[in-house]
Amino acid sequence: MPESRVVRPETKRLEISRGDWLLVKRRLNTGERRRYFAAIYQANDGGQMKVAPLQTGVALIVAYLLDWSLVDEQGNVIAIRDTDDETKLAAIDAIDYDSFIEIKKAIEAHEEAQDADTAKKNATPDGSPASTPTSLSLVGAAGASSGSGS
Repeated sequence: MPESRVVRPETKRLEISRGDWLLVKRRLNTGERRRYFAAIYQANDGGQMKVAPLQTGVALIVAYLLDWSLVDEQGNVIAIRDTDDETKLAAIDAIDYDSFIEIKKAIEAHEEAQDADTAKKNATPDGSPASTPTSLSLVGAAGASSGSGS
C-alpha cells in the first residue's frame, strides 16, 4: 500500500531549560503552513508581499505550539492547550524575551529535523537511494550539439 500524503496530527515533546517542555506538532499540514505564511507576509505600499521580520518567530511558534509547562508568577501553568491563536499569542507575548528566543530556537531545530527527514524520504519515490546517472550530459561540450539543430 502506498504511503499516505496526509499529515497525521502527531505531536512531539521538546525539552527546554529549567525542566520545562513544549508539546509541538510533528509536522504542519498545508493549511497550517499557509496560515503561517499568511501571518509573516504583509503587503508593502506598492502592493507587493514582503516578509514582516517581527512576525516570523512568533508565527512559527503559534503554528507549531500545542501546549507547554510554563508557569505564571503564582506557579500556575499558563494554559494554552486547545486555545485559539490569539490566546497563544497573548501568552507568548507575556513571557520574557530570553524564554521566547529559547522556544523559537527549539521549534526551529525541530522543524529543520523534520524537513531533513522528509527530504530524505522524498529523495526517490520508494525512499531508496537515488541511482547515479548512466551517462553524462554533453551540454556545453565543444563539438557536437546536445539538442536538435536547424
